Amino acid sequence: MSNVRGLWSQNLLKKNKYLSKYMVATDIYNRKSLFRFLRQYQKVMIKPSFGEGTIFVHRIEPKGYYEITTNESKLLVKDKEELFDALSNSLEEHKKYLIQEQSFHGNVITRQLITIHKKGYFPGWKVTSMLNESGVYQLSFIKRKLLDYICIKIGVQIGKVLPKCQAIVIEVGVDTRNTIRILDTYLHYPISKWSQYNSLILMSKIAPYLPDTQLATFQSFKHFIQLYKQVILKPCVGQWGQGVVQVTLDADSSFEVHFKRKKSTFTTLKETYRFLEKKFLSKEQYLVQRKIPLASINQNPFDVRVITQRTSHSSPWNITGKLMKVASTGFIITNVAKSLLTIDEGIPLSSLQGKSITSIQDELNQLCIKTSIQLAKVYKSIYILGYDIGINDQGELFIIEVNFVPDISMFHQLEDKKMYQEILRYSQKFKKASSQDIHSIKGKMGGLITKIKNALKWF
Repeated sequence: MSNVRGLWSQNLLKKNKYLSKYMVATDIYNRKSLFRFLRQYQKVMIKPSFGEGTIFVHRIEPKGYYEITTNESKLLVKDKEELFDALSNSLEEHKKYLIQEQSFHGNVITRQLITIHKKGYFPGWKVTSMLNESGVYQLSFIKRKLLDYICIKIGVQIGKVLPKCQAIVIEVGVDTRNTIRILDTYLHYPISKWSQYNSLILMSKIAPYLPDTQLATFQSFKHFIQLYKQVILKPCVGQWGQGVVQVTLDADSSFEVHFKRKKSTFTTLKETYRFLEKKFLSKEQYLVQRKIPLASINQNPFDVRVITQRTSHSSPWNITGKLMKVASTGFIITNVAKSLLTIDEGIPLSSLQGKSITSIQDELNQLCIKTSIQLAKVYKSIYILGYDIGINDQGELFIIEVNFVPDISMFHQLEDKKMYQEILRYSQKFKKASSQDIHSIKGKMGGLITKIKNALKWF
């Protein structure tokens, strides 16, 4: 998986003596694990693999009653069997759940989602994002520094076993006595959009082209929709625009959710988020992103797909393909394209103002080449990248997305096949160069082994 829930990594972190004191016992939720945890712990929590909906269970002594607490209600039950039945009625069938000990000295007053990222396969880790899910409570400077240190230690520990993991989201709980507990970890590999965003945001010359983006939670969604009035929600891992949703805060304070061609309207923020959580956010980790008001052709928004490639790991990056994708009527994404046009064909037909075709072409080329060079420093093995570049009416560029395995079939749909043929030619050259590199390495290794064998004959 490219975006992995952290039960396995939790067990890995417990092997580290320093980190083990901050970990909590965790298992897959079922009848057997529930009863086992309740024998060991007075308080446990049951939470979905993704999204909101944590349930707290408290064993009340000496009567042996159990109290079930959710965001909306409390319920008292007499024994474990009644407890399991009550939980079965509360938990959603399509979700998978984890059970954890609730080893806090008091109530949890803040939940933090901390993202750490590394610049390459070997350099150190860096805290790149800290999302406070309590909405109000702020950590002290000293506690923040301690959390940073713990998170970096987690990155080092996981990085030893999984060197290709580029970003880790760490869920941290802090209680009224300032006790810190690591509740969960989510591992993000290079294909994850959150990993890619954290790579790009660290690049000072690229960062201004990125729309504001954060992990999708209730607090981040609330902040973004109030700030920008229109946002995009999309899965961390996915292609072809699957699962992408647009939410708009209208002038009458209602919320419009637009998915594919269907629109739904809700009156409150919580009602809107509950719908999103049930239909999308409970299934995988999502991002929330500021919606860029794209320029349009006949009122249909468009973006630009740019392909950059290199023919070997040491050769320069070049632009091999570039076209405009015009969204079909009623769709928010250009992956469902009404038409595909070259830049020269599309710009004169568009709502763009104040910039010439030449200046837009030049800026597009410079941005994508510059970004490819920087990304190749982090992701050493990449040789082809597909950029979705948004352009607003004023001609400002935004990197909406970078695809490490881009779809090139759209270039085959153009009447002129030159760009499609060029993309294939570059890919074949890279594969040939890679094959030669492998043979060269094998040859050098064979020569080295022969020298070692000859040297050993003297002993």
